[in-house]
Amino acid sequence: MAADISTNANTRAHNVAIVTGDEALRGMLTVWLEDAGYSVVHPQASLDADADSVIYVTDTTPDSTSAAHVLPFGLRVTHGTEPALFLPRPVSRADFIASLASLGGASAAIIRLDSYRKSVYVGGASIPLTGKEYAVMSFLFSRRGEPVSREEITSAAHLGSSGTNTADVYVCRLRKKLYPLLGSRTIVTVRGKGYMLAV
Repeated sequence: MAADISTNANTRAHNVAIVTGDEALRGMLTVWLEDAGYSVVHPQASLDADADSVIYVTDTTPDSTSAAHVLPFGLRVTHGTEPALFLPRPVSRADFIASLASLGGASAAIIRLDSYRKSVYVGGASIPLTGKEYAVMSFLFSRRGEPVSREEITSAAHLGSSGTNTADVYVCRLRKKLYPLLGSRTIVTVRGKGYMLAV
């Protein structure tokens, strides 16, 4: 049974332009982007005359007619004035989506929790969780945008331990699973208070 839907309103950029002559690569990246909630736009698009509204993904792998190259084979990801990231090919879906998130492009994807399958869905991508991970995620999701203590997490998720370290372990596991699609600011530590789901 599907539950809870939320949209991240803190997005800085979720429009992505793909610059490549490789149609197979363009198709693959487009699927990954749309599954993660990004909008693919034409490279020449000028959205609100704001350079920060578009993330550019440029294929730097030269074809057989290219002059000598100076960039590494792979993808160059740029956003506004932030330093560019280079991803060597072949690139994994997780690394690609994480790179966009790290450049301030955390997507505006719809997040859905599925209690039957114990999974989190981000756009069309599924992130399977264990029962306890799902219990922690469900509790954080019910209180999203609000700091909750380790003790509250342990109690609400029935983690069966009075130690605060148990909540830390499960939050760490969730961060590792959520990072590739949602970025490193998904579950944040609130000093002196605990954790907060920030999407």
